Amino acid sequence: MVCYDPLVSIITPCYNGEQFIQKFLDSVLSQTYNNIQLIIIDDGSTDGTEEVIKSNADSFKVKDIELKYVYQKNLGQAAAINKGLQQAKGKYLTWPDSDDYFSSDSIEKRVALLEKNENYDIVLNKTQLVDSEQNVLEELIRPTEVNRTLFDDMIFEKNAIFHGGSYLVRKNALMDKLKDGQIIESRAGQNWQLILPIAYGNKIKYLDEPLFFVYVREGSHSRGKRSYTSEIKKAENHEMILNNVIDTLEEMPEEDKVRYKKDIHLKYLRKKMKLSSEFRNRAGRNDYLNSLKEVDSLTFKDYMIYLEGSNKLTSLFFRVFRKLRYG
Repeated sequence: MVCYDPLVSIITPCYNGEQFIQKFLDSVLSQTYNNIQLIIIDDGSTDGTEEVIKSNADSFKVKDIELKYVYQKNLGQAAAINKGLQQAKGKYLTWPDSDDYFSSDSIEKRVALLEKNENYDIVLNKTQLVDSEQNVLEELIRPTEVNRTLFDDMIFEKNAIFHGGSYLVRKNALMDKLKDGQIIESRAGQNWQLILPIAYGNKIKYLDEPLFFVYVREGSHSRGKRSYTSEIKKAENHEMILNNVIDTLEEMPEEDKVRYKKDIHLKYLRKKMKLSSEFRNRAGRNDYLNSLKEVDSLTFKDYMIYLEGSNKLTSLFFRVFRKLRYG
């Protein structure tokens, strides 16, 4: 145990978690570090989520861990995070999903690292994706040879880990960067809004240990039926969120803001053209191709993605080509 144990606030949005939240609660109860405030924001559950959570109240009292349950109508994870931020009292903050879980020493090791390194505001750890039998499906790491910043990697989705429970941050450092102490209440993109403001210009500590586990299941917040319209709207929403974050960074030079916004726009033009090819939406493919031409940014790879959506035959050809080339 560390000698000094500052309070850690855990904010956890939850929707219809009756079947899986117990695993998460058990992982909090099993922590070797007990100065914890657990805030569960029930985002309009219609199952027995509340009963499962409240049935653990005595166990949390025994461990002297504060358990706060808050119900709201279904507004999405960002709205739930905002409600949790209003309740959070800790020096440190993390925001896992309710179907994920911690290793027993997760909080202790990360608090100890930040307590010893006061010039750092973020600690990130190796994260494992697991199935219902706790078999490891994939490991998410931040390679030591990466020279780019976490800020850039989060924006452009390279070597980035997007699971809130993988991060422990200094709450004051985050709240100082958030306008009115809140994030935009979009249905997605909350991790960009929470991590990017304090990742800009700050060093991070990385722990190459699997201290957090993400349960990959059907029906989670990140899954569901996809449609062309919903995916395009999601891409446009993500671009808006990233631009908003850039705008809020007062310490970023104006010329850097212009450059980031240009690169973000190109990222999402390409993403939307790829979606248009995937869903074989001819009008969208042509529009996004022409948009890339207009800014003189069309690459050979872009054109191949454009061609892939021409018809079923070309789509099949490219799938076979990628399988033969990349395995």
